[in-house]
Amino acid sequence: MKKAIIISLALLLSVSYTLGQSTYEKLKREQEARFKKEQAEQKKRIERNIRNQDAMIELKVDNQKKRIWLKQSLQSGTPQPKIDEPDNPRTFDPDNDERIQFDRIITTPESDEPFESILEDSESEVDNDAFEEIIPQINEEVRVEISGLEAQFDVDYFGDALSVNYDPNMFFKMDRVSENRIEEQVRRLEASRYMPLLSQIKQKQAEYSLNDWGFCHLINTAAKEMYPYDKNAQTVFNWFMLSKAGYIATVCYEDNQVFLLAPCKQTLYGKTFLRSNQYGKMYALDLNGGNPEIRSAKVYYDEDESGMTRGRGNRVLDLKMTKAPNFAPRNKKRLLTFAYEGQNYELPIEVNVNTIEFFKTYPFVDLDIYMGTPLSSPAQRTLVASLREMVQDLQPMRNRRTVEEEQVNFLLRFVQTAFPYQTDAMQFGGEKYLFADEVLFYKYSDCEDRSVLFSWLVREIVGLDVVGVLYPGHAATAVSFNRKVPGDYITYRGKTYTICDPTYINANYGMLLPDVRGQIAKVVDHR
Repeated sequence: MKKAIIISLALLLSVSYTLGQSTYEKLKREQEARFKKEQAEQKKRIERNIRNQDAMIELKVDNQKKRIWLKQSLQSGTPQPKIDEPDNPRTFDPDNDERIQFDRIITTPESDEPFESILEDSESEVDNDAFEEIIPQINEEVRVEISGLEAQFDVDYFGDALSVNYDPNMFFKMDRVSENRIEEQVRRLEASRYMPLLSQIKQKQAEYSLNDWGFCHLINTAAKEMYPYDKNAQTVFNWFMLSKAGYIATVCYEDNQVFLLAPCKQTLYGKTFLRSNQYGKMYALDLNGGNPEIRSAKVYYDEDESGMTRGRGNRVLDLKMTKAPNFAPRNKKRLLTFAYEGQNYELPIEVNVNTIEFFKTYPFVDLDIYMGTPLSSPAQRTLVASLREMVQDLQPMRNRRTVEEEQVNFLLRFVQTAFPYQTDAMQFGGEKYLFADEVLFYKYSDCEDRSVLFSWLVREIVGLDVVGVLYPGHAATAVSFNRKVPGDYITYRGKTYTICDPTYINANYGMLLPDVRGQIAKVVDHR
């Protein structure tokens, strides 16, 4: 019995020991698991703290990079090209032809290349088509977002009722100007719903067939409605929106006034500029039509990869116009008369005054921009259509052997004699190049204006290649005929271009104005 009790006790102790060992192992495993979990969580906390610290450091550095304001000197604008024309144009006298023989005109060496402005001192590659995706197209989702914006403005935009919704949180005042104040307002714009507004402006740009300058004008129209009487706020807004649209831009300030700075593919004459190592000339642009003259100012620099901009883009303003603006019609009628080979012609035309008003806002650029800009719709419908019909029945006369020669002479006589001549100094008080529509609108025109219109008509109606030819004190054109024709000519890019002077009254193709004979010419290529 005693032995049985001892055995039972031993078994009990053995079972208790086994159960205790099992519990101990379980507790040990649980404790190790808790320790590993706490260790892992602690490691995560440490890593998170490190990341946060790195982010704070990065943010601090980034903020430091975005808050660089340097006192910079700006340079006076490039003087506008001046053509000292006579008060009265020369008229060709067949009985007193001063030409001895037909000559090849001497052109400058650079005439072997296209006459086009480029970014000066710039090494950056610029692709203006690479950033369209920055601004979303107005689809149903964007349309709903636009309708949810609480503020709206309505304004007459060249004859069209322009209605735009925007976020009221974009509103601010620039009652004082400082680095901190400008940064504060930009942060306000950053936090707003600015993209739907940008989408609406982009859509209107497409509707009106506007180029980069038109886009700037639309943005500034919004600025004037959103910040009336606050020009500094308008400038900061213009800078912000251009940057968000992918354009290179920055601001500077002097004497409590903010100015917009932006590079351009073309030379903007008369505009004060800051020379940038990366982007060439950064022009001081007053989108309200002023011409700021800044001697020195504090300029905002952003040293990240995008350069002097707050946006993601690398676009440079391009003032070339491949399409005529498409504004609401406000047409003015004009009757043009001229004679050719003993027959009188009358040409009723129409010009859209809204297009003329837009051209009044345009900066002074080189002649190639004017030569390459198409005529607007009413001018195409009236002038070009009528002239095309008139030249269809022309037959070669005298020593001319092809219809295209006769057609070019016909268009020459039209431009030479249908428009009264007057110098820019007499009509505008200073040098001013005119777009083709403006030649039709204003009462008078001079040599470069007529060259602009004539070159467009020849390309559009006859289908021949035309370049401009600039002399000291005179402008003309040259046409590449499909066969060799007699007359004064230039060679350009391996082709022969025959002189056609729209201001040398009654002169046919191939007749160079005697006043510029022997002078070196420069080729102007609109392409």
